[in-house]
Parts: sequence; C-alpha cells; structure tokens
Amino acid sequence: MAEKYAIDGAKVKCTMCSKPEGKLMVTSNTISIQDKFWATEDDKGKPNVIFQGNCLKFSNNPPPCQSVMALSQWKKTAIGVTIDNKAPLLENSLIMCTTGGVPVTIVDTKQKSIPTNLASLAKEGTPVPAVVITNDPEIIDAYWVDKDEEKTTVIDYGEKVRVRIKTNNAIDKKITINIFESDPGLDDPINSYVWNITSKDMIYSFNLTPELFSNGGDAVAKLYFSLKIEGKAKRIFSDSNDKYLLVDIIRYIPNIMRAQDSSWEAGAKLMEKWFKGKSFALKGKAEDSHDYLNLPYDDSIITLDWVKKYKRGLASYNKISNKQNKLWVTNNAKKIIVKYLKNDKILSYNNECISFNFIKENAHKSNEYTSQYVAIRQGDLSNLDGFIAALANSELRLSVNGYVTPTYNIMHIGWKVTITEVAIYLRDSYDFTDDSKKWFSQPLGIWNPSSNFVSGKKADITEGYFVNNSDFRKWRNRHKKGGDFLVFSKMETFEVFDEFSINLKFKEIK
Repeated sequence: MAEKYAIDGAKVKCTMCSKPEGKLMVTSNTISIQDKFWATEDDKGKPNVIFQGNCLKFSNNPPPCQSVMALSQWKKTAIGVTIDNKAPLLENSLIMCTTGGVPVTIVDTKQKSIPTNLASLAKEGTPVPAVVITNDPEIIDAYWVDKDEEKTTVIDYGEKVRVRIKTNNAIDKKITINIFESDPGLDDPINSYVWNITSKDMIYSFNLTPELFSNGGDAVAKLYFSLKIEGKAKRIFSDSNDKYLLVDIIRYIPNIMRAQDSSWEAGAKLMEKWFKGKSFALKGKAEDSHDYLNLPYDDSIITLDWVKKYKRGLASYNKISNKQNKLWVTNNAKKIIVKYLKNDKILSYNNECISFNFIKENAHKSNEYTSQYVAIRQGDLSNLDGFIAALANSELRLSVNGYVTPTYNIMHIGWKVTITEVAIYLRDSYDFTDDSKKWFSQPLGIWNPSSNFVSGKKADITEGYFVNNSDFRKWRNRHKKGGDFLVFSKMETFEVFDEFSINLKFKEIK
C-alpha cells in the first residue's frame, strides 16, 4: 500500500519520452508538507508534468513532449484525505498520456519522511489546515465519466450516464443522487436514485430517458447532481458551465423516427451510423476528391425497393430504367462513356474487340464511371416522411458494361461501342453541411422526444424543438464524433443491346 505523498518537485517517468525522467510542479494549491506544496489530482496540465525530451510515439521528427502531451486524470489517488477538496497524489499514482498511450508514473515523491498519524499531527498544531481526517461517512469527490471512466461533460449516443463517486467510511451505506437540469429560472428535478455503497471508489450508471425534455427549455440540457449519504448533508456537484453534463435533444431523433412507422427505419439507421462514426465532414463534391475510394460510405441500409415505395422515388426509377427512352445512350451519356473509354485506354487501333466493365463490384466503385443520373424530388418539409428523414438531394445513377469494336470501311474509320448491361443505383451523401450562400442553417423539422412528435410545419413550433443542420455540427464539435458518409444502394442490373459509332476524333457518327 502506498504511504508517501507526492510533493512539489517529485520525479515522474514516461517510457515514451526520449528523456524519460521529468518533474511534477504543483499549482493546484499552496498547502505545504515538508515545506513543499502538496501535489493533488488537479496537477495534470502541461505546466504541472514537465519533460525535456521528445515523444517517441512519432517515428519521424519526434516533437517535444511538452508540445504534444495530452494527460487524462490521475488514478490511484489517496482516499480519506483531501487537500482543498482535492485528492492528494501518492507514490503509486499514475496518469495516462493519450498521445503516447502509456502512463506517467511517480518514481520519487520527494517526501523525506512518512507521516504515520496525520490526525495527531493536526492536533499538535502542524500547519495542515486544508487536510481533513474524519471517521464519519463522507463524499470525497464525484463527477460525470464516460465509458472509459474519464471525466466528461458529454454523453455519447446510445450510452448510459455514468457518475464516479469517491467516498470514505461509507461502505454498506446508501447514497442518494438527485439529477437536476439547470434553467434560467427554477431548476428542474429530473430523477432520483438510491444506491448501496460497496466500495470507496465506484461508478454508477443509469439510462437518461427522453422525459428530460418534457418541460420544454433548451435543446441542449445542462445537468448537475446532488449526493447525500444517510443522515449527512447533501453536496452539489458539476453545477458550473465547465462541468455540466450536456445532453442534446438530437440523440433521441432515431427513436422518434422508429415511433412513426417502418418506413422511417432507414432514416434512424443512417443517423445512428453518423452518431457512432469518427468525426468527419465531407467537403465539396465527393467524386472530385483524389481520395474518393477511401471516403466512408454505406450501401447496406438503402435499397431500391425502399426507394420505389415512394411515388417520387418510383417516378425517378421508371425514368432512368425505361428501355424505350434509353437514358444510357443519350447524347450526353455517350460523350461521358467515350471519355471513360479514352481515359482507360480502351480505344485501341488494333483490329480487336475489347470489353469494358464500368459496372464494378459495388455502387461506390461503379459511381466513378456513372454516365447518367435522374434526381429524386426532395419533397416538402411540411409533408415530412420517411424518405425526407433518410435522404436529401439523392439521385438514381447508372453505369454500363459493353465492348468496343474497331471499324474500317469506306464510310469511316473509328469504333463501334456496344452497350450490353446497365446498372442502376442510388447515390446521396449523409451530411449536415449548409449552403454557404444562405445566412441560415437548413431546417430539419420539429422534434419532441417525450411525445415522439415530429413535424416539418412551422405552425407546430410550440409542439417540440426546432432542429437544423448546425445542431449536428455543434454535437460533432463537442463529442469529437459524428462522421459524414456517402450513401449508396445495392445495384440493380439488366441486359440491353444498344450501339453507337465514333470516329478517330472521338466524335459520334450519326
């Protein structure tokens, strides 16, 4: 068991630093032990943990540790003793550097002797006024944590709320937690729980229900909590702007979608995928990106059968697949096909027939060779339905397969292009990017998680919370999650037989 307390100037060690020994500098308080400031869990910033070397996590030109170091929370701190309401550090305390992926440990506390009875020292008048030694049940500290048990002020999509509570002399007692929402007026009580204390350091969790938003207020709720051990006065925690737990109404939108009907399931799944993805924003036209094939995409959620259940989707499908109109051999489509043939060097001057396959193994890759599209009408937000909930400016696109035959006759020399197969698929992008030319963010409807009400009508603004694109971008900034992605359907193919001829200047011969 650790007995020594760390003090100002303690030596620390990081195995990922080129000069692994560093120094701990105390700034969290001015309480002294052996004429040195007492190190606590709040001494966790770059001014506190100092290394002179470079970070070996970077193989090329490793930067100085001080410039890239990212420390989490001190662990294995003292229990039962507080320094200005902060847990002191012990000789076995450690803190994780998320950059290097290794813990920073204390190798020399710089404490020269070990106080064996702090209570008696305090009675003798030793100047440690901020140190509290008690046998009564007490709450040492409490704060919101994430699934990795790190302090947090946000709750990720689908996660429970977690609270870390450190106590002393409270084993087998009951602790009551009351959750409140901070409001400009009277704060709203949200819920209350009673738990048994079985350890000095415990993490409790609970589900946050949508009833949180039943009383109106902001679309981002700010939560704090109070704790009370049997017979003791309650204490308030996380009741400031930098400690509130922020809960966004948009985390409940997938559930509201599912409460409508089965046609909304696609929209719920797409939004869940966005919530769980790494923070990423699509920029510009995806097909123009040099890294197009590495852009994130999904082709498992949207199907052409689902698209055809909507009148506007069916109308676009019938238009692009019509074998009388033959959109795959319009003048513009033929020009695009010839461009792909040139780029892929398929137009050979040798006397041989060469196949081309612009239909690839999936729509994402086939989209690089799209030669025609038909837009699907977005629809009116005031008539919000499952299609609008899932897709935005979506298009049905097509790619083709066929072969090229050189032609040599008295009339012309060139190639005959034969189309033998057509593939149709949907293409869209799932993002919350706004038109830079507009001063407002795109509205996404009115949503109420406590009643599962949703509407796109302005007249219903009093029935729920108005949501727009910017709400999702703000969520991404706070959570460091929320990834845009391209959306495709599986491809539907059919056989055709259509021909056109081009000359040596790659112009069509009528």
